Amino acid sequence: MKVLLRVGVFCFVTALLVSCGPKPGRDVATVIAEEQQLASGGRVDKALSHLERYYKSTAYNHARLPFLAALIQIELGAGRVDAAKARFLAAASDSPALAQQYLSALIQAREWPVADALLSKVEAELGKSPAWQTAAANDRVDLILGRDGYKGAMTHLARVMTVIPDEAAARSVTIISMAAKAAGDPAAAEAFSESALSMAPARVKTREAGANAWMTMAAKRGSVDEIITRLEHLQGASLAPSFIINQISDLYAPLLGKGHADTFKRLFAVCEKVGAGELSGNDRALLGGMMLDISYYLEDFEMSLKLIESGVVDIQGDQKLQMIAKVHAHIAMKKGRPLEAVKYLREFMGYIAKQDRMELDPVNNCRISREMILGLNAKRIGDLLTSAGDVDGAKHAYGEARQYYGMALKTFPDPKSAEYQKIVKDAGAIPH
Repeated sequence: MKVLLRVGVFCFVTALLVSCGPKPGRDVATVIAEEQQLASGGRVDKALSHLERYYKSTAYNHARLPFLAALIQIELGAGRVDAAKARFLAAASDSPALAQQYLSALIQAREWPVADALLSKVEAELGKSPAWQTAAANDRVDLILGRDGYKGAMTHLARVMTVIPDEAAARSVTIISMAAKAAGDPAAAEAFSESALSMAPARVKTREAGANAWMTMAAKRGSVDEIITRLEHLQGASLAPSFIINQISDLYAPLLGKGHADTFKRLFAVCEKVGAGELSGNDRALLGGMMLDISYYLEDFEMSLKLIESGVVDIQGDQKLQMIAKVHAHIAMKKGRPLEAVKYLREFMGYIAKQDRMELDPVNNCRISREMILGLNAKRIGDLLTSAGDVDGAKHAYGEARQYYGMALKTFPDPKSAEYQKIVKDAGAIPH
């Protein structure tokens, strides 16, 4: 404890004082500076007595933190280590939030010896109290992570992970994994986050924090197959369906943008297994929407129709009829029935024309307006009628498509925008 006698927190306390600034009544920084000067002249008890009155005064509630810091600083400067600990313990018991704020500030200021001594006192005396269980565990990890680095923090957490609160362990898994990755050791970060998955099922938050970090690191590498493999692993790890659904949703765009048919099939299988369990209404709606998109990418339109008609996809009324018409059109096109496809596309366009809508392409984040949808399908009708030998009908449909794309450009007039460029590209593909 000799290191505590050499007070190293003057800069820290000064920063606290300056941040408070002048207040009604006496200036806080001036009061503390005077009492510190009094203590340096050997009148420690008088200085402490004065500061205690300010600390306990309701008129200075706004300045309790700097007064507490000054009191402890003076105790330590006078070599009264036990008294400083007792003073902090009293604050930790009476005003946990205030003491936690002070301890966090010490850790951020890298005052490791002082922070360690005060935290150890709290752990010994108040570590099991509801007000300190999680806070003390968090502060200990923060201290070790700052002082000893991610390796020291990993060693510590491995020792206490099963006994500290689940919430604290989850937070620690997240910040230690991030620290290891930032330090240039992604392998350690991944192994550490994956190890959290082996915790007992009751440690829900810890396991989810580990899984989230593990999935995030795979996503940043951009390996679609690896992402799917990890999602499959999560399915067998007794995690909540809602958690897995949210993981799929978070990774949805990169999966659709980079995957291939086998990828989509594996992803669809993951969704099916998750959907077999009990789900909330929101989770089921989110999952159903993703499954519908995947079935489209697979061009398994019979599955798309099944999802819509069975209610797996949460849509009702005209929207449901619109989607059914669209799927029937795709089935007809796939089976080489162009006139039947035209019939369903016209039905689909009728619903779209009545809507004021704007969609977002999940792959490239390009906005898709109503006129863009109508233009695309009018062009598609022209292609179908061409294949059926109806030249005049095709010509009319192509002209209709150009009109829609012309209207779409009024919505997106900026030539640099992704939407403008898409419109021009799609309109340029219309035969003359």
